[in-house]
Amino acid sequence: MNNYQQDDQNLPVARGLAAGNFRPVAVGGFGDGYNSYPHSMAWFKGHLYVGTTRAVLAHRGRWRKMAGGVTWNSDIWPVKTPEGPFDIDLRAEIWRYSPTDAQWKRVYHAPMVIGAEGFEVPRSIAFRAMLVFQGSSDPEPALYVPTMGSHQNPEALLLRSIDGEEFVEVSEPGLRFPEEYKPRGVRALIQFRDLMFTAPAVGATAREPNKAGFMVIAVNADPSNDRWQLACEPGFGTPNNATVFDMEVFDNHLYAGTMNPNEGFQIWKTTAEGAPPYHWELVMDKGGYRGQLNQIAMTLTAFAGHLYVGTAIQGGGRDPELNVGPVPCEIIRIHPDNSWDLVVGDPRVTPEGLKVPLSGLAAGFGKFAAGYLWSMRVHDGWLYAGTFDWMVSLPFIHKDNWTDVMRRTAEHLDLDDLVRDYGGCDIWRTRDGVRWLSVTHNGFDNQFNYGARTMVSTPHGLFVGMANPFGPEVAVKRKAGWRYEHNARGGIEIWLGSIGDDKKQDCLGPKRLVSDPEIDFERGVDIAALSTIETFFGDTGCQHLGYWGGSRQSARESSENLLAEVTAFLPEAPGAIVELGCGSGATTRYLKSRHPDASVQGYTADGEKFLACSQIESDITFKKADLAKLKQPTESADAVVWIAGQDQLCPREKLLREAYRLLRPGGVLACFDKISLDAVHEKTLTSKNRPRAI
Repeated sequence: MNNYQQDDQNLPVARGLAAGNFRPVAVGGFGDGYNSYPHSMAWFKGHLYVGTTRAVLAHRGRWRKMAGGVTWNSDIWPVKTPEGPFDIDLRAEIWRYSPTDAQWKRVYHAPMVIGAEGFEVPRSIAFRAMLVFQGSSDPEPALYVPTMGSHQNPEALLLRSIDGEEFVEVSEPGLRFPEEYKPRGVRALIQFRDLMFTAPAVGATAREPNKAGFMVIAVNADPSNDRWQLACEPGFGTPNNATVFDMEVFDNHLYAGTMNPNEGFQIWKTTAEGAPPYHWELVMDKGGYRGQLNQIAMTLTAFAGHLYVGTAIQGGGRDPELNVGPVPCEIIRIHPDNSWDLVVGDPRVTPEGLKVPLSGLAAGFGKFAAGYLWSMRVHDGWLYAGTFDWMVSLPFIHKDNWTDVMRRTAEHLDLDDLVRDYGGCDIWRTRDGVRWLSVTHNGFDNQFNYGARTMVSTPHGLFVGMANPFGPEVAVKRKAGWRYEHNARGGIEIWLGSIGDDKKQDCLGPKRLVSDPEIDFERGVDIAALSTIETFFGDTGCQHLGYWGGSRQSARESSENLLAEVTAFLPEAPGAIVELGCGSGATTRYLKSRHPDASVQGYTADGEKFLACSQIESDITFKKADLAKLKQPTESADAVVWIAGQDQLCPREKLLREAYRLLRPGGVLACFDKISLDAVHEKTLTSKNRPRAI
């Protein structure tokens, strides 16, 4: 093994980015949770451009249903699945971000066109690649974006923008590729010398997101006018090479990494001299002698005198078609003389000798669910590497299908805690390729950010595009069963990391200087104590005992979780909801937010709290009344709710009678209360009508 490590004196001195240096500049899929993947990003004319793919997980669930109802879990799919292929708007989008004023603008929305079967379909369902490139006839550098159609319009087009505002089609369908190699979409897109190189990633066959049915690389000096030429022999002469996933320029060569599901990826390189097709040299074979466990050379990045290769198995780390995996990803680095090191991964004996990870880190950086090394980028002298991690899917995988590693990991841990704390992707960084530091191990505290799909280094910092297909709703298991709930953290997230964005905040919150207590003598209330209580509950107004599932850390989180558990018992679309003992109105507002079309009324017996409720500007009706004798018509509510808190409720027997009176036939009473068996009347326990359970 050759040692090409740099001397310490030559290493970059810029400080690397930690989690606290990152902040979100976009969440929730740019306002639409169906925007799932930031499949491509580019820096152009002082702006960040992001190309989207929509409803990825929703349509994956639909495909599985069509394949015979095979799902991860017999109970529910993580998100709602559509019945028809275009029930959800699948038109891909391009968004532009201005760092100077922190504004986003959608600059392109794929149009609808007539598909092969005569009905309207999206012109593009994904933008998987972007490249700033100046062709021989371009007046200046332009942003090139290839489309990816559905199987109803299976020939890609090339979009070009000179100004970043207008995107124009500059190719024929099929990108002017040779007839037999016209792609539905491409993935790798790169400049080498004065030439643009790309490789088909998707063909005409439906539900084949990673294979075109052939493997070629094409080259063009003027992609807006000229036809593409083959830059290599199809498949590099190897039939099992299914596609080229990524390309990179290193050591005056163009490197290409393949997907080879049966034997493991290959790495090839060329100087691209002379006329195409060029001469290519095999650099690495058989997935670095890990075979099928390294099906894909997913991302290639040149850094500090080496070419770094991130690996993957298609399907998120498990290929069900070939029954390969799940296993985590690796990082390999290649030297200019074609020798190589294992950087992160599983030790093994190869024809080149024993390979052990230089970093001391196991595959996936030690996380069993890190199925892809999905992106790498150099920024300010550091190499950043981001994974795809499927741990967020654990609750949706039947335990009979768990691997031994999954069982050992989750055996002594609460599953909700495990997913919340360690679900979401990892990002790591290194200055020398050997010593690695963690940036985040849980998708920047969002378990639904399951992949760092794209990274772009800019003068404003490092942008990271998070793939997140868990919107706009996600399945949640409540005591009432599975249900789909709005997911505020579902959809694409874009994060910006820069040294100036350190989060200098005390993890314990603001400190207060406490002097003599402030007392309202007329009411007999300690004002400081009330303020402390409000702060303890997160200033939300919800001051309940809470539902402390797992190891939840805050009273606010447990209170919100309690509301979600109780309201999960309500009908899906109730017409009228009544809350008994509404307190300050926080729970009533929550009910209205969950059921905006319902008529919601809140009753309290506390005059002071009623005055507080009356200040709430909404279409909720609040009333002060004796909770046992409401002046409301019988059978007028679809749901009655009470949650024991600080509001004084009347005796429960009377409360139950009143709730029963208000409910329509088939109505639901959902409540949370404090029950002590010692307080149950002796007559109830000894009665022949004694309940079976209390």
